[in-house]
Amino acid sequence: MIELTPITRKNWQEAARLEVAPDQQDFIEANVWSIAESRFYEQLTAMAVYDGRTMVGFLMWGFSPEDGRPWLYRFMIDRRHQGRGHGAAALQVLIKRLRQDGLPELNVGYHRDNVVAERLYLRAGFHKCGLAPWGEMTARIDF
Repeated sequence: MIELTPITRKNWQEAARLEVAPDQQDFIEANVWSIAESRFYEQLTAMAVYDGRTMVGFLMWGFSPEDGRPWLYRFMIDRRHQGRGHGAAALQVLIKRLRQDGLPELNVGYHRDNVVAERLYLRAGFHKCGLAPWGEMTARIDF
């Protein structure tokens, strides 16, 4: 059972220690950086992904200061827990929560070479929107 739990004083260090596989390191910022961002920008929400009592991943979503739209800024599953469906399940939990909160959509940007992320987002119902000015591929799911 996948759950999303806020990053707190009690779990932030564990979240900071999560790692992606070596070949994925160029695709995402370190979790410690995202945790710091979420403490300085109130529109960002950092969350741990738990499978039962085990933290298996991390995500951060929030509203863009440029366009006010909701974005999934960071999303990762620890290298030791990849390939078990945790990413797809966590994404569905987030989508369900944001839909219930009345948000109209969720946007995401990902490295153009990250075919695993692209496949995950497209399977979840996102559709590609094209390249962003900062060079990432963008996708959106409408609720």
